[in-house]
Amino acid sequence: MSELYCINYLTLSAMRDGIYKGLKLGRRWSRFLRRCEREADRGARTDAAAVVALENDLRRGVSPATVRQLLSVATSVQSPLPGFSPDDLIRRSDIQGNNTYTPLEDAVWRHFKRAMSEGTRGLEAVQDSIRDALREWGSRCFRHVQEHYLAEAGNAAQDVLRTAEAAIKAANCDEIAARLVSGEKPESAKRPALDPDENLLRK
Repeated sequence: MSELYCINYLTLSAMRDGIYKGLKLGRRWSRFLRRCEREADRGARTDAAAVVALENDLRRGVSPATVRQLLSVATSVQSPLPGFSPDDLIRRSDIQGNNTYTPLEDAVWRHFKRAMSEGTRGLEAVQDSIRDALREWGSRCFRHVQEHYLAEAGNAAQDVLRTAEAAIKAANCDEIAARLVSGEKPESAKRPALDPDENLLRK
């Protein structure tokens, strides 16, 4: 058996075994990547699963209290005096009353300050900052997935990575952010009629 054949065989075996199982991104990301690995599941199912994974991370990473405080600041900050900018008026303590911030909340804060400095106010400032933070988060998660898949399977993982990237980019982060701000329930992906690997994803 040639060395090249052995490498290809091991790579394909790894793909069949589910490379996603080696990632620690959570159950919903595992479900999303499992669908990306299965050619028959690509398309609407991968798109829906990407939305669920992103929305789950957003709701775990940005608390309702933080959203309320963002809205309060965005609607109460008036036009600053000459020589001052919104950055001078908005303190991090205005957003959250303690020193514990999730990575997503840090990103939201950064985008919120930018939106305010550009003159955006009210609901629009809050939704835009959450949307932009979520897009940034999706890109960050994809880079993590990409590094893992390329390390485990090399070029054999390209189809999976293209599917995952397209689904993450297709997620409507405006709608996801709007649901969070309004308190609407998250959108759930439709589950397939038969999902034999589902028990492998439960923790």
